[in-house]
Amino acid sequence: MRHCRARGWLWTRCLGWGLLPMALLVSGCAGDGPVRLSGDAAAILNRDSRGKPLSVVVRVYQLKSDQAFKRLSMEALASGKPEKDLLSPDLLALQELTLLPGSKAEIADFVVLPESTHVGLVALFRQPDRQFWRLLFDADAVRSKGLQFHAEDCYLRALKPSARLMPGQPGSLQVECR
Repeated sequence: MRHCRARGWLWTRCLGWGLLPMALLVSGCAGDGPVRLSGDAAAILNRDSRGKPLSVVVRVYQLKSDQAFKRLSMEALASGKPEKDLLSPDLLALQELTLLPGSKAEIADFVVLPESTHVGLVALFRQPDRQFWRLLFDADAVRSKGLQFHAEDCYLRALKPSARLMPGQPGSLQVECR
C-alpha cells in the first residue's frame, strides 16, 4: 500500500484491494459462529398411560457421518448401551434440551463443529411414533440457518431447515401416536 497516493481514485482502488482479502477472510468464517437451536412443544406432549402430558428430553448429536444415526433404533437407545457406542465412530458431540408441555427451550449459542456433516435430533418419548422420533439435518444448513423444531404428542417436526428423510420415513408427515 505504500505505493498508493493519498488522494484520488488510485488511493481508493489500492485501499479496496487491500481490504478485499480481509473481507473475504471474515465472510468465510461467518457460518462458523454460534447459531440458535430451538424447540417448542405442544400442550399435548409425551402422554402417560392416563393421558397426562409429560416433559420430553431431546438429544442433539453432532455427527461426522449419518451412517450410524440412520441405523439407530429406539430399542437400542432404551437398552442402556452408551450413545457413544451406539453412534460410534460418527458421534462428535452431544447436548440435550428438556421440553415441558406447551413450552420452548433453546441452545442460544449452538456451535456446529467444523468436522460435523450432520446434526441429529432424538426425542425420548414414552411411546414414540415409529418414524418421526428422530430428525436428521445437513450441518451446513444448520450453520447458516440455525435449527428450529416442534415436538408434538409422540413425534418431532422440522421447522427450519428442512430435515433429511431417514430410512423408512414417508415423504410427508404421517404419524401414529398410541
